[in-house]
Amino acid sequence: MKINFSSTISSFSNDIQNYTAANIKTNPEIYQNAGYNKSLSNNQNMDSFNKSSSILNDARLSISNVKGYLGYNILNLTGISNAIKNVMLEYKLENDMHSEIPNHKTIDQYFQEHSEISDEFMISVLQLSETVEKTKDAQNMDDLKWGMLLGLGKEIGMNDKDGLMQITQQDLKIYYDIRHNRGQGRLDTMGEYDQNGELIKQYDTPEDVWKDIFLTNSNGEFLRDKAGKLIRNENFTYTTSVQQDTTTAHNDLYWNMYNYDNNIETKISDYQASDLMHFSIFIKDGNDYEFNRLANRSYESVNVGEEPYYIQDLKGAKNDAEKLFIYKRYLVRAYDSMIFWNSKEAPSQAEWNNITEKQINNSKWVTFKPYETDSYKNEANKIKKDGYELE
Repeated sequence: MKINFSSTISSFSNDIQNYTAANIKTNPEIYQNAGYNKSLSNNQNMDSFNKSSSILNDARLSISNVKGYLGYNILNLTGISNAIKNVMLEYKLENDMHSEIPNHKTIDQYFQEHSEISDEFMISVLQLSETVEKTKDAQNMDDLKWGMLLGLGKEIGMNDKDGLMQITQQDLKIYYDIRHNRGQGRLDTMGEYDQNGELIKQYDTPEDVWKDIFLTNSNGEFLRDKAGKLIRNENFTYTTSVQQDTTTAHNDLYWNMYNYDNNIETKISDYQASDLMHFSIFIKDGNDYEFNRLANRSYESVNVGEEPYYIQDLKGAKNDAEKLFIYKRYLVRAYDSMIFWNSKEAPSQAEWNNITEKQINNSKWVTFKPYETDSYKNEANKIKKDGYELE
């Protein structure tokens, strides 16, 4: 759908800032340890907030130990912003010398056009990455990606960091579908019963979805294997809408079944930091078109195992002001590209509403086991019209 994402990203930004503040308040010792260890490696002076440079020497300010935590300081946002501007000026002098190229954007034009990705938002994401210690599987993940993954977890109600590392494309599609495609309008049109005459299950909170996908004990806590991984509920059943034929252009969610031997399902943590931000935006906004395009990206196109281009730039950063600038430049450019392609390829809101209405009128509810081979096909065929059965 062609929409203005600025209000959604601003709302997501505010959520991240509030979530970060809550994490720091409830986990001061975690944040202090993370900030202290990282600061020691950078030979930072931690004695006093007053000794910090106003332009951050490195865009990391130390807060008084009396406050209980150390790290990126949102309280001196002006100093951080000035430091980023200084780095941006140096970058422009070296790189933005192509004004003769048609439609060429300078870096400050990118920042001005997408001011919703603010310095405060960037710092909040990086603060969040420091409040939660990385899992064993996430040790090689850079701070921006870890912070964005935690932010996505907040948006979808998965606050267990081990669970975040296990969620796959398919899991996220299930969550999105339950959150956005079970509104009262659909229930009024399609009814409240599935192909077997069973009442469709509803969820009170986002967390409840994950407590169905993964096993829990009597207290609602996730069960774990010996390695500390959450245990998947292989008997999990799920209800979605399935079209009776192919008379509409709107496709049902594509269900690749799990293959535990080859482990071919793409994990959400395999996506890049900008993709994780976009996931959060699309889920928050309920943008079916963009969510499905990103969630159905093939394993190869996610570039699993490849180092994002900004990592090389980070290795050459002389201080944390440059590090913050590199992170922000990367996110803003990725966000700009997403909006550009949305404006070119996505259907209008009216077109999408028309497609969705036809799809709903042509669909019935089907309950199946998404982690069991052929379950979707067998159950979907119960409502398919002759000649449209799945093979």
